[in-house]
Amino acid sequence: MEKRIGYKINHLSYKLKREVNKLPAIVKLENISGTNSFYICYIYKAEGPVYQKDIENNFGITRSTASKVLSLMEEKELLVRTSCSADQRLKRLELTEKGKSLAHDVEVEINEFEKKLSSILGDKEEEFENILDTLLDSLGGCKKC
Repeated sequence: MEKRIGYKINHLSYKLKREVNKLPAIVKLENISGTNSFYICYIYKAEGPVYQKDIENNFGITRSTASKVLSLMEEKELLVRTSCSADQRLKRLELTEKGKSLAHDVEVEINEFEKKLSSILGDKEEEFENILDTLLDSLGGCKKC
């Protein structure tokens, strides 16, 4: 029997993305995907300044992808980029009030979605999470997921 672990993980990833994209807080904003809302929540919950490089590193995306996503969020008035006094090349990412409101709403809905996933996994949740961590670590994935 042929092993199809990568295929199944990819298939699951797409299904999860589609489910997140159906969340009411995300549906009301055009052209902002559920995946992009994770970036907004990351900025919202950060305890210190957040820069584009942080988004790239924490979500395993390229510089060009991060730049496009952040530009779209600026156009949607969800965030602003402000210059850093220590290094003018760095732009700090700060959520607008609209972005903060969205982040709060999405966070509540994501937490409910996570509870649903936890209930599906039951007592295998920790084991599954460890397997995912092992795969991410071995493939150079995000360290703070």
